[in-house]
Amino acid sequence: MIRNQVTRWSALLGLTLWLQPHLQAQEDAAKATPPAMLFYQPGPGNPAADNWCFKRGDLWYVYTLNGQGQDSIGVAVSKDLMLFENRGVAIPSVPGTWENSLFGGDTFAWKGKYHMLYSAPGPGMANAIGLAESEDLLHWKKHPGNPVMHHPDARWYEGATPDGMRGGISCRDVSVIEDAFADEWAYACFAASTGRGDYYRRGCIGLARSKNLIDWEYLPPLFAPGLYTAMEVPRVCQIGSKWYLTWLCAPWYGLRTDEDYGQRAYSGKETLVHYAVADKPLGPYRLPEDPTLFRGYISPYVIDLVHDAGEVLVTTTMFRQLSTRPDDRERAGLMPAMPIRQATGNPDKLEVGFPDKLRKYFADPLAVIEPLRVNNPLPEFQDVVKAGNHLTFAKTSTRVVELTEPTGADLLVDVDFKAVSGRVGLALRYDPGARSGCAVLVDPRRKELQFAEIQPIYDRGIILNVQERHNITSAVGPDFRLSVVQSRDYQVVFVNGVLAATYSFCRRDAGRVGLFLENASGTCVVDGIHARPDPDDLRTEHAARGKPVVLAHPYHASFPAGGAGALTDGKRGRTWRDLSYNWQGFAGVDLDATIDLGQVTSIRSLQSTYLQNTPNGIYLPTSVKYLVSVDGSKFDEVATIAGDAAPLLKPDSVIRPFAATLAGVPARYVRVLAANIHTIPAGYPAAGAEAWLFVDEIIVSAPKETH
Repeated sequence: MIRNQVTRWSALLGLTLWLQPHLQAQEDAAKATPPAMLFYQPGPGNPAADNWCFKRGDLWYVYTLNGQGQDSIGVAVSKDLMLFENRGVAIPSVPGTWENSLFGGDTFAWKGKYHMLYSAPGPGMANAIGLAESEDLLHWKKHPGNPVMHHPDARWYEGATPDGMRGGISCRDVSVIEDAFADEWAYACFAASTGRGDYYRRGCIGLARSKNLIDWEYLPPLFAPGLYTAMEVPRVCQIGSKWYLTWLCAPWYGLRTDEDYGQRAYSGKETLVHYAVADKPLGPYRLPEDPTLFRGYISPYVIDLVHDAGEVLVTTTMFRQLSTRPDDRERAGLMPAMPIRQATGNPDKLEVGFPDKLRKYFADPLAVIEPLRVNNPLPEFQDVVKAGNHLTFAKTSTRVVELTEPTGADLLVDVDFKAVSGRVGLALRYDPGARSGCAVLVDPRRKELQFAEIQPIYDRGIILNVQERHNITSAVGPDFRLSVVQSRDYQVVFVNGVLAATYSFCRRDAGRVGLFLENASGTCVVDGIHARPDPDDLRTEHAARGKPVVLAHPYHASFPAGGAGALTDGKRGRTWRDLSYNWQGFAGVDLDATIDLGQVTSIRSLQSTYLQNTPNGIYLPTSVKYLVSVDGSKFDEVATIAGDAAPLLKPDSVIRPFAATLAGVPARYVRVLAANIHTIPAGYPAAGAEAWLFVDEIIVSAPKETH
């Protein structure tokens, strides 16, 4: 197996493997995750899907479906729905039962208690909904009679809809309608199917009510427009003078025709979230002229709507692009909350505004560089004049005006354009040597936003490869303000303070910010470029970063992760997809690594993280020992952490930190001994072959650590 490992991996990289972390790994990852995540993931390699929020006092409790396989409902806390701190698992899945994975739910208070309704695949292909209670919103007890909702009334609903891809859409993704609660009744809506008419138009939002949350009376659908294949993750919320019903209409369910308005709106090219509007919480609901809430091919795909301090906020989760292939993406994480409101002059229309609270987290201003730097700077090109952060341009060719030095930080960029013609915008993650990067462009005459790749052409030129085009639905003219939030995976674009579109691209680690001009005339003021340090760097800034590592046993040449220094380079292994550069592999031998910190340091904690992927012979260590020394000769053991007694066949993939907290132990040298399982046990793929041990960053925390 060792000799064939590279070939085996090249074949397997074309497969889709669901990442289902072990629950203990999630708990450990929660402890290791810093409370400073603007783009929140529950842990390394552990994405978040559906989300819902509940506020108690000054603290928000945020629940997410965790893992690519949605194997648990996690809980995080936040003071402002901007930064999130992981608090572990609230509801685990139960393999081999009706809740072998989990779907969307809702958390609410009713009759003096905290409750959660959540959904799962159910028996066979018919989905089901369960109930749980909690006293602290962190620890939950499932109702012994679960599921409490199953097989909705056949007068209005189909018991199961085998769509050929994701099982039934019969009774799942439940959400309460608190504005409809009465003293006696609680109301809930859920994703369902009418089971009538054209198969591709049966999706509906079901409705039910209960006096005790256990026995439910099914009512006619809350909304059944006869246009959608599936209407998932419904939410009802009052915004201004109206009530709005939102849902996910995922393009992967497929369409038969493009013959009417509803199907055209649901093309998969514009949005994943649609909405309807009503004058009362229980309807009747109607589609507005344009039912799309977000624009962007990989737009926010599930949302929650919550009231906070006089405004309504939308919390969203996103896909992340993994390569240049449009279909190569994965669920990613939770974005900072944004305000949502009725559009001025059109109460049926919703618009998402810029989250002003976000600005305080981008507190590091980047200076606009001097002198003028522009691509293809030949003497005859005099179409751009720059004075500090003020620029004037006239009848430009294709121009990139560099504004900053390279940075890998998350960014917030604001530019005010005036009297503009042509296409203008920003170049981001731009590399002038390679003449590559990505561009956000506004064409005010066409009221169009474009996302494009910057590519080289000829000896010095650049050309745009436009990836997406979106109509700007808010007011925009020749004078406008462009604001872009740029992470390593996303661009979130606002025009005049209104969300215009979102974009996810293949990850870029660093680059310059520039002004992009094409056949453009006008002026602009760069109002600000503000940075937030790379979240990966924050997560792994520690006393051992960049320090030399001595290995007693060499890593395998096929998986070096950049060499011996990879274990202290600050880069974290995220998923099994990262094997080519972030996970260091040891074939049939233990990890025995010694780090020289350079000076005696008071050590507060030690951590190293390991990967398990049983189909490919990669297993967690049976134990991890940490030893320290002042002189490099005499080592004292300070912690031993045991692994699982026996590796689990399922889940296939696990990322587990092995962490130890110390009381300020003085040491210059740190030694890590991770015991390889050595031989793959019986009952597992390639039983009897040598086992792999995969490790990423060794983290040494000291008092001067920056978080």
